[in-house]
Amino acid sequence: MSSTPASAVAIVLWSGDVGGAERFAVQAAREMRRLGVEAEVIFVTSSGRLGEWLHNERIPFRSLDLRRGRDVLLHARSLGKAASSGGASAAWLIAGGYLAAALRLGGFEGRIVATEHGQVLEAPRLPAGRRLIRWLDRASGTWAIDVEVGVSDFVVAELLRYPHARSVVRIYNGVDLSELRPLARAASSPGSESVLRVGAAGRLVRVKQLDHLLTAVASARDGRIELHIAGDGPERSNLEAQAQSLGLAQQVQFHGWVDPISCFWHSCDVAAITSVTESFSMVAAEAMACGLPVVSYENGALPEIIRDAETGRLVQSGDVAALSEALVWYQSRPALRREHGSEARRWCEERYDLRRSVEAYLELLA
Repeated sequence: MSSTPASAVAIVLWSGDVGGAERFAVQAAREMRRLGVEAEVIFVTSSGRLGEWLHNERIPFRSLDLRRGRDVLLHARSLGKAASSGGASAAWLIAGGYLAAALRLGGFEGRIVATEHGQVLEAPRLPAGRRLIRWLDRASGTWAIDVEVGVSDFVVAELLRYPHARSVVRIYNGVDLSELRPLARAASSPGSESVLRVGAAGRLVRVKQLDHLLTAVASARDGRIELHIAGDGPERSNLEAQAQSLGLAQQVQFHGWVDPISCFWHSCDVAAITSVTESFSMVAAEAMACGLPVVSYENGALPEIIRDAETGRLVQSGDVAALSEALVWYQSRPALRREHGSEARRWCEERYDLRRSVEAYLELLA
């Protein structure tokens, strides 16, 4: 690998939909620019909400307004030109597959690094026809990628079962530890800690299984647990209706998208994650950086990210009763949750520092 650092990098995202991978890409672009690298974001489709974030951060971006699928291959030259026009000597893709192939066919000659954020984890749940399409998509682009990155050891192990680039490495996602910091909480008045404020964040989609979390809060039945949900998505109306039907109108609050997310975590005591599976979990890293323990289902990469009974609690995936018990366990142990929150912050500093993650990417992009 050349030791010459990349002076300009094109970060290629499919769209401006807000998810963990996209949030990380925006933070990484900002960090790259802090380190003197000219990072520009290219949206294959539209910039959406992320465009607003990039504008506020003064990070250059452009949208190609292409449709996913054949449109990308038919306009490969537009993609290659967009990636090269800012003087980029390397491109970082949010996914591999035919997007990387289109970039090469469009004339991009620089180094290509693609990150696997978890698409391979979805394949087993897809119908046979769509699984084949996903396999062909991966196979079509591996030749074009110099290095493929998995965001956890779990993802790397899964990635190696599918067509992949000739070089595969693991780089954990990172968070900005200077912005996401524990809140210096004032001394609590007697009885004020009897209510546990549980936070959940992200796109409100079915695979996040927030209906499990609502049921877990309802199961506590003592009124001492509040649930605060940051984010939006197609499942919001269903979740709001479920909260009403469970009698949780006074205990559950939907905040929509919150920016900065640190303000949201500072209003919570613990974070909760109930996804079907997680390839990394930016939510966990962000909450831990703010000094919160995390209660989570034990699946995917989460046992890598959260240490049970040290930085949070892990319960068997789908066990709503155990999830409820873990929340009640923290509700009755305020001193322990502060201890676990402090350890979560230390663990985050050791493993999920944004600068360390970005420097590892820049080394690959050199």
